[in-house]
Amino acid sequence: NATANGSGIVYFYAAFGGAVDHTSSGTFSMASGSYTGTGQYNTITGLAFAPDLIIIKSNSTSVAGVFRTKLMGGDSSAYLDSATANVAGAITSLNSDGFTVYTSTSANAAGIIYHWQAFGGAWSPATNSGSSDFFIGAYYGNGIDNRNVVRLPFQADMVTVKRSGATGATWRTSVHSGDISSFYAATADAANNIQTFNTDGFQVGTSANVNTAANVYFYFGFKSGTNFKVGSYTGNATDNRSITGLTFQPELVWVKQST
Repeated sequence: NATANGSGIVYFYAAFGGAVDHTSSGTFSMASGSYTGTGQYNTITGLAFAPDLIIIKSNSTSVAGVFRTKLMGGDSSAYLDSATANVAGAITSLNSDGFTVYTSTSANAAGIIYHWQAFGGAWSPATNSGSSDFFIGAYYGNGIDNRNVVRLPFQADMVTVKRSGATGATWRTSVHSGDISSFYAATADAANNIQTFNTDGFQVGTSANVNTAANVYFYFGFKSGTNFKVGSYTGNATDNRSITGLTFQPELVWVKQST
């Protein structure tokens, strides 16, 4: 661009060093529970940690799931399984030991049961510190292919990305092949979303789900360890089938088919 590299033009620059390198240690915290919606302000407490990520889904087939990370400012929650812009009045705040919901049907309609999961201890780019197996973050889309999101403290095994726009959330694990990603909605796996994991971040393509110019994308990611695993299996349509080899008793499981 001519602002930085026009032919034959002399440019002057100043370069600065000394920014603090990122550090990470420890593992994430998790809590889960449920509540019955009231249609009024409702604060969930007693988590024993400050959450960095909250995920809520009702038992209603007509209500989409929502999530919020600590980096989402104002009153804004993102949908996981709906190609819709962020919603207000869902998860209105993340607190020192819980979170608050308001009147959105995604989080607090009267009489509906909601299930929630909370995760804390995230490594955050706001502080360059946090756990070694869970991060949150955000980036500004530029529409350029093979875009690398960098300076994260570890190579993740699962990453989710969602913007405030008319695209659904996409997610990828380290066992996905090629540059294929999955979706939380009833959509088949597709390429050109989260394309690969790097040692210090991940790469996205040009899909609107991950990299439309001038859109802010929020993400969270986890690394496999003593309390997190990813995997795959081929269905056989038999009852009481056991998926084993996790080495720990899971308290939350997500399963999504590729089609």
